Amino acid sequence: MKARGGRRRLAWHAVAFGLALLGPAARASDSSRVLVEGSHDDPVMRRVVAELRSSGLVVVEVEGSASDAPAAADRAVVGALVGIGPGSGIRVWRVNPSGARVGEPEVLGAHPGDDAAVAAVRAAEIVRARLLPADLPSPAPPALPAAGPPDVDAVRSAPAPAKRSRFGLGAGGLALFSPGGVPPALNLALMVRWLPSGPLVFRGLVAMPAALPTLSSAEGQASVSEWLLGGAVEWSLLAADSPWDATLGLGAAAAHIQTHGEAVAPFVSAGGDGWTSLPFVFASANRSLGVPYVRAGVQLLVGTTAPTVAIGFAGRQVAKWGGVLVGSALGLEVEAY
Repeated sequence: MKARGGRRRLAWHAVAFGLALLGPAARASDSSRVLVEGSHDDPVMRRVVAELRSSGLVVVEVEGSASDAPAAADRAVVGALVGIGPGSGIRVWRVNPSGARVGEPEVLGAHPGDDAAVAAVRAAEIVRARLLPADLPSPAPPALPAAGPPDVDAVRSAPAPAKRSRFGLGAGGLALFSPGGVPPALNLALMVRWLPSGPLVFRGLVAMPAALPTLSSAEGQASVSEWLLGGAVEWSLLAADSPWDATLGLGAAAAHIQTHGEAVAPFVSAGGDGWTSLPFVFASANRSLGVPYVRAGVQLLVGTTAPTVAIGFAGRQVAKWGGVLVGSALGLEVEAY
């Protein structure tokens, strides 16, 4: 009886020893299991699970937070842990046979919730590269549709996007209207436009006399020259790839008014000049003409001068330039860069 009992005890010890040897091997054999932790309603988590399973990995899904990761990984006996959260992005840990996370996680950055496919593929690639055993078959690449002849009509009907350049030069006619008795003047306007970033626009303006208005009275007549130098800060209202462009902004200019008189005897001819400031509201609209780098546009400014410039004959004021001032320009713009 003692010998038989001894043989039984020896058999049990042999079984226990065998299980002890098989335990690490069984745990190591589960390195192809991956624990994916996150919200089941998250489209990124669903895509990650699908990508990993398509690689031949066994996926265990857990609803929880990153603080439960070690315990969950130990219970599932896995080789990797993938944590997915909108606030913490996607993180991938390796898990050792004892169920503990190894080292720092691979972090994919912020959770790109609007691009679940890209995030899922990137996370799955990290897990496959580190954990996928060599004897597991790789998923077959998706079949691509056979390439057919190009749709000629579709290619022809797709116009190239119109993109505004950062610098532009413009020229056109600028008509200025003043209610103080000076007839409308036509000036040559030269403008430069700069787009430093986004919809912000800076514009410089120089206007010089082209057709001079004249004033007449019993003492003689005088021509009036108007010079402007200023600029505006504007905001573009349309997309950069639109053939149309519209801006709205504020600006200011210095105005130099010159007069040249031709007197009737016995009066003596004389001239004069004066300076004033012109703050204004500025608006513009232009469109590509279909010719590379060329646009046609119209500009409008409404402002007020401070102070007005008085124009007199023989000591008598006959008109004034300024007050409420309206200007309208029409011209072409060439995109320089």
